[in-house]
This record gives sequence, C-alpha cells and structure tokens, in this order.
Amino acid sequence: INSTISNNSARNSGGGVFNSRNAAFTHVTVVQNRSESDGDGSGTGGGIYNPYAQFILNNSIVADNVTGSAQAGNEIAGYLSSASAHNLIGADEYATDAGGLDDNEDNLFITDNVDLRLGPLADNGGPTLTHALLGGSPAIDAGDSDLSINEFGIPLAFDQRGTNRISGASVDIGAFELFDSDGDGVDDSIEDLGPNDGDGDADGIADSQQSHVASVRTPADGSYVTILAPTGTTLQEVAALAAPSAGMTPSDANLYPFGFLSFQLTGIAVGATINVDLIPDTTTPVTQLVNTFQKFGPSPGNATPHEYQFLYDGTTGAELLTDRLRLHFV
Repeated sequence: INSTISNNSARNSGGGVFNSRNAAFTHVTVVQNRSESDGDGSGTGGGIYNPYAQFILNNSIVADNVTGSAQAGNEIAGYLSSASAHNLIGADEYATDAGGLDDNEDNLFITDNVDLRLGPLADNGGPTLTHALLGGSPAIDAGDSDLSINEFGIPLAFDQRGTNRISGASVDIGAFELFDSDGDGVDDSIEDLGPNDGDGDADGIADSQQSHVASVRTPADGSYVTILAPTGTTLQEVAALAAPSAGMTPSDANLYPFGFLSFQLTGIAVGATINVDLIPDTTTPVTQLVNTFQKFGPSPGNATPHEYQFLYDGTTGAELLTDRLRLHFV
C-alpha cells in the first residue's frame, strides 16, 4: 500500500516484483525496473513476475519497465486477478505483458511512456522518494476511491508522502497523489521546494498559490525553471518532459538542457499579444546556456507536429535575455 518500486533489477525474472504467494497491491507505483539484467535470455517480467499466485492490483501504475538490454516495455509476466481495477498499465490492452487485464474494470493502457507524464524518482516531500504525477497525467483523478482502502477495509487518508489521499474529483492512480492548490498541474510540494523558497518569480507570493506562475523540475538534472505568465491568465497541465510527444525522440538531447516544457494557457483575450517568461534557477546568464529555442507543434506550411526553431523575429518567438527566455505570442 502507498509504495514505490523503482530502479531495481533482477538477473532473472521480476525486475520490480517476484511474487509466489497471494498478494494485493493498492496505490503502488512500479516503474523503471529491469528483469534479466544479465542478458542471458532467461528472464521476463520487467515490472512484475507472477507465475501462478493470486495477485490483486488496484489503483496502481505498472509502466516503463524493461527486460534485458531492450528498451521496449516488459511490464507483467503471468496473470493478475481479473478483479484488478483502475490501474495504469504501460502496455496495449491485449499485449502479452498486460497481465491479462482489460478495460472492463476501468484499467487504462498506454503504449508510450511520454503519455505517462511521470516525474523522475525524487524528493517530492515526505520521508521517501516518489515519482510525481505531472500535469496532464492520465493517472490524475482516475482511481476508484472505494478501492482506496487498507487490508482492514479502512479508507486510506494519505498517499506515500503523507499528503491527503483525495485532492480532486477522485483518488489518483499510484503511490503519489497530486495536491495542486492553484490548478496549474504542479504539485504544491514540488513548487514549495523550488527557487527562493517556492517563490520562483520573487514577487513575495508562493508559486503554488498563483495560477499564472509554475515552478517545475527539469528532466535532465532536476534543476528548476519557473514559468511566468501574465497576471489574469491561468496555466494548466504544466509539465517538464524528456520528449515532447509519444513516439517522438528529440533529434539531439544536448539541445534541450531544460527538456520540453509543456503547458496550456487560458484567459487570453482574442487577438491579444502576450509574453510568457521562462526563468531558469541559475546564476549563469541564459545567453551562455542557450543559443536557440525549439518549439514542437504545427507551423505555417506544415500541419504535422515537428521540431522547429522559434526565435524572436520582432513579433513572435523566444527572446534570449540575461536571466530568462521571453516567449512572445500573438
């Protein structure tokens, strides 16, 4: 219950979990584990290996696990109880590593880990490390509150960190419950651990309490970038990602020291011109860290989402300033 199983490996089967007795997992996150680490071809079940025991999985994540030297997903070897419900599985519903689960019990299935929108294993508050849910994660509010109980049937009051277990319409899937006071998609604890004691734009108000400001950890090294939008607008589904879209690998990871920043912005008047500032938590001038800016999405003349340079041309684009990047939008 309320546990994270991550960054483990096994020489044979069961990179995260090897189970041979009856078991029940509730609000568990099983990610980034590897089976068959010796590469001899004898192992399977990067996330869970359950050859024959009764295993019930509820409100849990099993994704981004692999076997051997392969990078393709290998989540569950064996079968889980058909009563397992409201889980997020990193495999196609009918794949052999989906544990025999289907969407009849409101299980969710993804086939690209970018869609998972899960942060790295980090200090997100509480006594142990967790993987934070990022803005727009399908795990948010997708659990079943009736299944959020301990072995005695008592409702769970907290997540793994000690944060309230229900903070939205329903419980989240996994060990981490997103607690987001301002609705920008970034957990309050993550913003409160950010620059200037949680005040990344240095305006005297905590970022976690302002819907037009969000401070996020970058995927490369965990450093922070603060996104500052105009007062009166609202940031939503903010996330710092290692790749911009499912099935897409950045052309050169070295080009993206801050990863890909994804967000939605509402409250903009029709035809308005706005600026959004990206403020890295660094004393090094931005112009020494960055010499260009790439955007991912459709562009004039190409409706297919792709990477393209988005530097300021006097009307739109990214302007490189001493302490920040300023995005100009029309």
